[in-house]
Amino acid sequence: MKHEYQAAMERVKMPPECEARILAALEHDPVKHKKTHIRTVIAIAAAVFLLVSSTVAVSYQTGVLNTFFKGNSSVLEPYIQYPDSVSNGDYRLSINGALYDGNNFYAVLIVEGLNEQAIDDLKSNKVIAESHLDFWGQDMVDRLLASGGSGPDTFHLLNASGISTRELSPPDEASRAWRISGNFMEAPEKTESIGLWLGFIGRDYIVNIPIDNIITPITLYPEQSDCIEVTIYATSVKAVFLASGMDSEMLQAFSVVLEDGSILTQDDLGLRMNDGTYDPLTMRYECNYLFDVPIDPARITTVSINGIEVAVS
Repeated sequence: MKHEYQAAMERVKMPPECEARILAALEHDPVKHKKTHIRTVIAIAAAVFLLVSSTVAVSYQTGVLNTFFKGNSSVLEPYIQYPDSVSNGDYRLSINGALYDGNNFYAVLIVEGLNEQAIDDLKSNKVIAESHLDFWGQDMVDRLLASGGSGPDTFHLLNASGISTRELSPPDEASRAWRISGNFMEAPEKTESIGLWLGFIGRDYIVNIPIDNIITPITLYPEQSDCIEVTIYATSVKAVFLASGMDSEMLQAFSVVLEDGSILTQDDLGLRMNDGTYDPLTMRYECNYLFDVPIDPARITTVSINGIEVAVS
């Protein structure tokens, strides 16, 4: 929350008319207009407070937890990363919270135009569209100008097996914001970092998010089941099935029992399929499922997978 507040304060800009009123008030006789000055300063202070409060509220609403998850997500708060922003002189890329659970990555990013031309090109989508010209051609540029959306070379998450993005409400008149998530079927080492960069800003301006601070997952090996391995992370499940092509029953039923005896079903967790890969040589299908409601794997005592219960030792 402290980082979100600081990031929001950096984006607060006093309107010119507000600054002019302050300067004009200071030029008047301080004795003759003492009461008027007090009322003016109070009014200006209130206006600035509302401006700051509004900006901070937007920042909170577009934080990584509120954007991606439902319910109580406090278990994730200690693991949110706030890496330093980067700038190419025209645009500043900031991360308004990033989270990696050992399998999936989530972040909210903000791009701010740093001059009038950059702001116009960002808002009109010109800078995003024209960054696709060399490789994708004029047709792609025209389509992105018409749609106002992002293209195949806008967002880059290094070594991710797949990414998903969605634009969010802009924090202010000079910025745009997106949520981005990615899956790592081959998990990077904890000593590494996840690199995120935007095509229209340039690969030289990459944000490196540390991944050495995650909630420890648990891995189970069910018996008498097509599911031969399941790893439960704070926000997702990775399950490995023995399957002949697409014939596996996959994860049809899933629930967990917590240390206090409460049971969370797949509906409670908001379990949903994200992606998967099939290896015809080993006849194994590796599936990635996401939670809407995060969970602390350390609190799990029993897992039920397609009717097979497995105790957590």
